[in-house]
Formats: sequence, structure tokens, C-alpha cells
Amino acid sequence: MENIFGSYYKENQYDDKLPDNTEFLRQNGIFLFGSLEAEVVSKRFREKIDAGEEIYLLGLNIGHNAGISLIQASAKDGIKILANNEEERYTAIKHFSGYPQYSVEATKALLLKLGKSAKDIFSICYAWNSAEEEKYGQKMLLLNGKLVRNPFFSHISEGATPVFDDKNAASGTKRKNFYTHSPGVVSAVKQLVSDLELDTDIPCIQLSHHDNHAYFAYGVSPFCREDGRHTMISCIDGAGDTSSSSLYLANGFDIDVVKRIPRENSLGVFYMLCSTFWGGWTALSSEGRYMGAAAWGDNNRLTNPYYKRLRQYFYFGNDGDVFVNSAMTDNAYAMLQDVAGPFLDIEELWNPDAVLNVDNVTHSKVTQQRVDTAAAVQMAFEDALFHIISHQIQTTKSDQLVLCGGTALNCVANMRLLDSFDEDYYRRLTGERTRLNIWVPPVPSDQGVVVGAPYSFAMRNGVVPDGKLPTPFLCGLPPVSKQIESALASADHVCFDELGNLNDEGRMSEIADWMAFVVSQNGVIGIFQGAAETGPRALGHRSILSNPCNTEMLEALNSRVKLREKIRPLAPMVTLEEADKWFELSSGARSANFNAYDYMVLTASAREEARSVIPAVVHHDGTSRVQIVRPENNALVHAYLKHLGKYNGVEVSINTSLNVGSPIVQTPEQALEIFNRAAGLDAIFMVSDEGNVYMVWAKEGVQKFDSRIQELAQIYWSGGKQ
Repeated sequence: MENIFGSYYKENQYDDKLPDNTEFLRQNGIFLFGSLEAEVVSKRFREKIDAGEEIYLLGLNIGHNAGISLIQASAKDGIKILANNEEERYTAIKHFSGYPQYSVEATKALLLKLGKSAKDIFSICYAWNSAEEEKYGQKMLLLNGKLVRNPFFSHISEGATPVFDDKNAASGTKRKNFYTHSPGVVSAVKQLVSDLELDTDIPCIQLSHHDNHAYFAYGVSPFCREDGRHTMISCIDGAGDTSSSSLYLANGFDIDVVKRIPRENSLGVFYMLCSTFWGGWTALSSEGRYMGAAAWGDNNRLTNPYYKRLRQYFYFGNDGDVFVNSAMTDNAYAMLQDVAGPFLDIEELWNPDAVLNVDNVTHSKVTQQRVDTAAAVQMAFEDALFHIISHQIQTTKSDQLVLCGGTALNCVANMRLLDSFDEDYYRRLTGERTRLNIWVPPVPSDQGVVVGAPYSFAMRNGVVPDGKLPTPFLCGLPPVSKQIESALASADHVCFDELGNLNDEGRMSEIADWMAFVVSQNGVIGIFQGAAETGPRALGHRSILSNPCNTEMLEALNSRVKLREKIRPLAPMVTLEEADKWFELSSGARSANFNAYDYMVLTASAREEARSVIPAVVHHDGTSRVQIVRPENNALVHAYLKHLGKYNGVEVSINTSLNVGSPIVQTPEQALEIFNRAAGLDAIFMVSDEGNVYMVWAKEGVQKFDSRIQELAQIYWSGGKQ
């Protein structure tokens, strides 16, 4: 058995023959957290905190999900997240890798708005330990004394690592040379120092990728408090610096590493590989879609035709260890491909996040084999996840779990963790009356390590977090009226009306009522307001809203607006008052008044009545990815839901992201461009930072299906509303 499971990699771990760029980084003012140089920086930071100063830290990432974050740290107020700017939103390139130029400009604007300058920035915190990552070899392994391609990345396109020319760091030039990440980081830091006019000797601290995930996710969770209870933290993704999974145990504000599972035994890579080359979507855009497809397949472990053999991909060892069966990965995954058919070629994959001409989009045929394979992959992934989590629970007896890393976006698996580790399980294990309680942040994936790096630095240097995430709307600055009006003036394909100002409470109620009426009449509207959401879920600032009571709305949105496969579900947004009426909210997510349901990171079973009353937001398996909307975070959308209850009888709306074949839109110009892509969007309600509301719709003939907004306005104002 040892010759099959894991030995291939144990014999071929990295060693000193691989180059170590630590000294190169040090010479350029970039230090690993915990090093002597970094400790000098940390000591100076702690002295400033003890003196009562407010300190500003930047986070930086130039790998996939590149971006810039800004936090404020102080003894008085703890850690405040001011921004988590994601470069993909500005470039419209999903998972953008490279120098985050637009995010830098947004950070400049934020500093100006705050009345701060470059002199107020204490240090830069980088989201990876690039030297250690290189030494391990993401794309290469040292085998028999020479470098060869890592079989776990053998299907990822060449040149995926960003490289920066010192003469033009913003160019994002790509090379096929593997050892490029540390020079890229040095060039990017130099460029950032120049762009923000920072002190040339400002230090940059590199922190462990998984630690960044863990400290941020725990620090903003409702479990982060000194109450004597331990909290498990599980970080599972494709790969961190040296590990694919890292397990932690937190007590109060202290976090200890319990276990690291090596990169070669990656649950995230398994799911990415299968969802990409059996699912038909490009990597990093495939996993969520595949999870949705799994609901249409055979989810019975006894009858699924692919599960039993696919389950052999993993071997479960003692102490929560997971090993990948190297026999499955040898010879370009020949044995794995024998389970459910050959992998698609890269040229056959469809990139749903880079659609230039939506009329030319062709979707993979939804076959029973495809969805049964998806179900088998989901079940095999859950088996491995449960093996890891059950070991954590059995060894710690903790009943609190924070999930982070990219796999924490698997909201179906998250729900099944809650279902499985219930009161009965804990009674048998501990004899106590408790159950597993879960929390997941809105950015568990690699958008989260950009803000996680400075958060981790501050927390590990004694700044106490408050266990709250006041808002998920942290990407960019809210658009002002001049920006929206300038975009409207340049868009000759739209018409618009000004509806008034939301600062007038009565006017906000009227606008919310009008939005609700349009949706109740099966209109499809967009909402564009404030700073954008950070993370992959649209939560009401960059959303498309429609009627959950219409049985045909799922097909209409997928085929006429979003232009995607019918297997893709639609999610509900709902008021707290009605959430438990329509969905079976788990008591394991009740912390902070069911805050875990605020970010679309948990599914819940729809109640029987919901399946007939709000069928458009109930997935094929009877579940829904719920988002609770609260007035303190989103007054307009909360008011809209309340008014929708008057028209439809339910305070529930369809919520999907404001985009078509691109990342979630960031700018007014990107929002207006949606009318040229969608086939039947009735209107977008655009809200400026000053509170002015602009209702925008496409001119006749721009879309395949013309807007009904003027027709509905006549009905509304003639007394047709309820």
C-alpha cells in the first residue's frame, strides 16, 4: 500500500538543490515574518501601538486574484478593514495575475478621502512566502536530480506565473521560466513604492499564505473572543506556500498550527482538475459550476456509477492525513481518466468569465454522465473533507469551526458538515449537549489573503480583533454622481431617469416600492450602489434581482440575461424575519443572529412550502444558497424586500451577480456595458455616493428583448400597483 499512496512524493520532496531566494528578497527589503529583520519591524509596530498610535498597513498580491488592501490598526479600535481592492473587477479579467495598477489608484483615492498620505503607511504585507513557494515548486518537482513538471499542474497552461520587467513592472510580461515569483514580487513592491510615493525604505513583510487565510477568517468571525472556548480553523485549498491544507486551534486571540497536509495531497487540486477537464470550464472558474451540476447527478454512494472508483483517488491515513493515490496521477492521470472518460483538451474548455460575443457562446451538453461524474467528485471531496474535520473534532472536542481557503466556497459541503456533526454526534463523542457551529467569511478564497496578510501581521503583533466584519462591501470607492453622469453621457445605447435621493427616507421607500413592483411583474433589474462586494458573491451592491415566485424565471435568467447553462442555480436573498420561514436554517449557524447566512457560503434545505411558492430559488436537490439582508448593511435592498413582500407575499428575491461573461462589474461604465451583452435586462438602478438614484434602461433594439420598464411605469402610476 505504501508504494501506491504517497511514497512517490515522499521520496521527491524539495531539497537544497532548488534555489532559495530568501537572501535576494532580504537585500531588497522584503523579509519573511519571524525573521530577525521582520522582528525589528514588528517591535517598532508594537511600540507604536502601545503608544496609542493608529497604524496603516497595505496588503499586496500579484499572483492570481491580485489586489491591494488597506487596514487600520490601533489599541483603541482594534483592526479596521478599510479596503480590499480586487484587480479583476477593474480589468474585467477573472482571477487577474499581475501588478494591480487600478487597485493602487483606488487605494490612492481612499487615502485622500481619509485625509491620509503615503507617510501614514507603516509597511507592506505580501500575501505569500514566495521564496518557500518557489523552493517547493508549484509547477516543477525535483525528481532524480532534475526539474520536471509537477503532474498536479500538468494541465495548467504554461506561463501562468506573473513576471515583472524591472523597467516596466506594470507590464505583466509572462515567461515560461519557473523561478520568477520572487523577482516579480521585488519589482512589484518597487513599483508600488513609486506609485504611492512611499518611503523608499518601507519594509515589506511576507507572511504564510494559509496563515493569512486563517488569521483573517478567525479574526472577523463571531468565535473570536476570550471566553475559554477553543475554535478549530480549517484552511483547505489548491495550495499554500508548502501545504494544501493547514489546521489550527484558536484560543482567545492566540492561534496555533496543529497540522499541515503537503501540497501534493491537495483536495482543491482534485476538485479543480475534475471540474475543469470533465466539467468543461476553465480552472478557477469551474469549481462552483461543477458543484451546481452535482445536484443533477446520482448522489447515492451505493448507486452512482463512478463514485466507488473515484473514491480511490484518496487514501485516508491516521491523524486526519489524506494521501493522493499516485497510481491515479501517473501517466497524465490515465487511471483517473479511465474512471469517467478522457479529459477535455484545453482548447475545448469554455471560459465563462471571458465572453466577448455572447451570441457565439456554446455550452457543454448536459449529459447524465457529466452530472453523475460531478456528483461522484462532490461525494469523494466530502469524504476527504469529513475525514479531516472529524479528526479535528475528535482530538480537540471543540464545537466551533471556521472554514477558509478556496474549498470553503463549497457551500453544499459546508451544509453537510452541519448536518453530520450534530447534537447526536457530540453527545456520543463528549457526552455534552452541543453541536458543530460553523462560520465562513465572504472571502475564504484567495481574494481573502490580500487583506489577510496585514490582518495577520497586526493580530500576531498583539492588536485585538473585534470578531466582526461590519461590511462585505470593501472593493473600491462608491461612485459619485459625476462619475455615473459621465458614464451615462458617454453611453448612447441607454436612456435614464433620475428618481431622487435615498437620504430622504420617504423617497427611499418609494424607490424601493417601485423596484419591488417591477420585479413582481417579472421584470429583471440590476442594482449598482456603493463600494462593491469583496469576494466572489454578489450581495446586493452589484446584483441582478428578479421574481422568485415565477417558475420560468430560472430558465429566463439563465438563457436571456446571464447566458449560462440550465444546471446553474439562482440564489435567494431574504429578510431575517422570513429566512427561517422558507428555509431550514441550521442551529449550527446561529452565532451572531445567523450571520453565517449573510454571505452565500452556506446552503440550506428549502421548506416544503418554499418549493411551490418560490421555486426559482430552490435548486434541483431542494437546497438554496441563502443570503440574509439586514437594514444596517443594505437599507435600500432591505426596503425592496419588505415591499416585495407586499406584492408577492414573500420577502424573498432572486439575487445573482451583475455581470454577463465577465467578473462582477466595478465601474459605472462596466455596468452600462451589460445592456450590450444581456438579451433581456429591463433596468439598472444606479446609486451614487451622494444618494442620487438613476434608473437606466436600454434603448429599443439594443437587446434582443426590449425593456418593459416604460410599460410597467404606466401601469404603476395609473394605479395598477397593489
